[in-house]
Amino acid sequence: DQKKLEQLWKAMLGSAKAGESSTAGAKKRKASGEAASSSDGKQAKKDAAAKMSKLTSPPGVLSAKEHKKVQAYEVELAGSTSAQLQAELDFNKQVNKNGKKDELVQRVAEGRVLGALPSCPRCNKGQIHWSRIGGWHSCPGYFDKEANLQKRCNFRSQEMKRGTWKSKAKRKK
Repeated sequence: DQKKLEQLWKAMLGSAKAGESSTAGAKKRKASGEAASSSDGKQAKKDAAAKMSKLTSPPGVLSAKEHKKVQAYEVELAGSTSAQLQAELDFNKQVNKNGKKDELVQRVAEGRVLGALPSCPRCNKGQIHWSRIGGWHSCPGYFDKEANLQKRCNFRSQEMKRGTWKSKAKRKK
């Protein structure tokens, strides 16, 4: 665990240094009159995102093949905005569209690989949550507007059929 923390720390420092050096280098190039190349900065950010994904994305119950796909999508989606990620989650009828950008990236990547989470089969109103570590699907419940209170649901299962995920590319066609 200590080695993993050291690698995580080095990756975080590397991404900060890569971002600083690319902006400093761009200023120097512009000042000297040379053409500024933003591809080096973008590549450095992509490399840093790949390192962070490998260190912070546990495989859990995913197979090695699924985990590699999820990591590849996480690296690809790291350049997307939160609004784009929320739009893709909304398009796939995923209720949980809020959170940090890293969480949104992880939800979209998992959705693209594993499929869309359905609504709860027990209460028919709650949205299923999935834990990658334990592989459990569970429903926290839903808010009943008529009664004006949160209704609990105790649904929990390790087996669940997911729906198909519709990505941006399929939407444009």
